[in-house]
Amino acid sequence: MSKKIELLTLDIENFRPFGEVIAKDYRDPDSEDENFKWWESLGVISQVSDVSINILRCKKRELTLDKLEFHEKTPEVIIPMGDEEVVIAVAPAGELDEDRIKAFIIPPDKGILLNSGVHHFIPYPKDKDTDCVIIFRRGTGADDLILNVLSEAYKIG
Repeated sequence: MSKKIELLTLDIENFRPFGEVIAKDYRDPDSEDENFKWWESLGVISQVSDVSINILRCKKRELTLDKLEFHEKTPEVIIPMGDEEVVIAVAPAGELDEDRIKAFIIPPDKGILLNSGVHHFIPYPKDKDTDCVIIFRRGTGADDLILNVLSEAYKIG
């Protein structure tokens, strides 16, 4: 039998140990007129050159987690596209402590900015294959992807 990870609703406070929530509903626009509303700097990737904007097709699969990855050199932005929720499992940066793994639902109107070193894995779509925008330093997948196999499989939710 696998251990279970509670599935949490994403908000600024409970996600703070892992990074930032990218969402406009936590503050007023920075500017607006009759044509637009503008929210600036909802998340900032610092000290990174050659940022890469990517699309990741996340395939619908069981909510079972048996590995986590992390990137030492760069933060990572994950933004679901379309109208599908995704689930992301994360653990704080540093040595992996499986007792500190959390899982969050990312609604289609929000995204996340993971701090460098935060353990995570490919998002799980709730209902169907879903594309996510992934933003990080160019080359991260080739030269800064460290994978950890967990001691056992965890069921999310």
